[in-house]
Amino acid sequence: MVQEAGFFELPAVIAASSRGADRFQYNLTVEDNGKRHSVEIHETDTLPAPLKLLHLTEIARTHPQH
Repeated sequence: MVQEAGFFELPAVIAASSRGADRFQYNLTVEDNGKRHSVEIHETDTLPAPLKLLHLTEIARTHPQH
């Protein structure tokens, strides 16, 4: 998923095209084969599908339901 999302080529910040109240901001860091890259993602509907899947997978991993 990391390769498909082109994660290591993404900019450090992906901002929403418009501002709004109650939007979330996520910081996603990936380490792979000695490479490390962090991306700040502002809540938006314009993320590429592979990045959305990667992002949602990380949320599910770090915030499992009880």
